[in-house]
Amino acid sequence: MGSRGDRPSAPRATGGRGAHSAAGARAAVLLVLGGVLVPLIAAGLRSVLWVLIGIAGLALAAVGVWWALAHTGVT
Repeated sequence: MGSRGDRPSAPRATGGRGAHSAAGARAAVLLVLGGVLVPLIAAGLRSVLWVLIGIAGLALAAVGVWWALAHTGVT
């Protein structure tokens, strides 16, 4: 009584779709980092201000899209 062998174990995500999504997530992170670092290195890191302005603009656009969808829904 009370041993671990008596209880059914929870299903685990080993292999299959779980492994593919983890590898895809890693690849996506590497691609995003490359997409940020390659232009900065090519520009000699002098355009960091423009990159920050671009990121701020993308963040504002994302907030605007979220606001529109949250208050009106998809048409």
